[in-house]
Amino acid sequence: GSHAMDLNKNIGTLPSHRSNSSLHYDHLNNQIVMFGGGGSNKTRFNSIHLLDWETKIWSEFLPKCKSKIYLES
Repeated sequence: GSHAMDLNKNIGTLPSHRSNSSLHYDHLNNQIVMFGGGGSNKTRFNSIHLLDWETKIWSEFLPKCKSKIYLES
């Protein structure tokens, strides 16, 4: 089965439509953390959005550092 959430009932800075994003439930702050994903025309997102699970308010997490971090594998 498919698990979908009705984003029309949420407010705040909603993330754009995307697929293949990573989701994590942060139980300490009672929020969903969404990272990345892809959109139309092979667009790739490098953003982090937070959903307060109680209020259903979305916000975009903006890091305070101004330099890019590169991870090597």
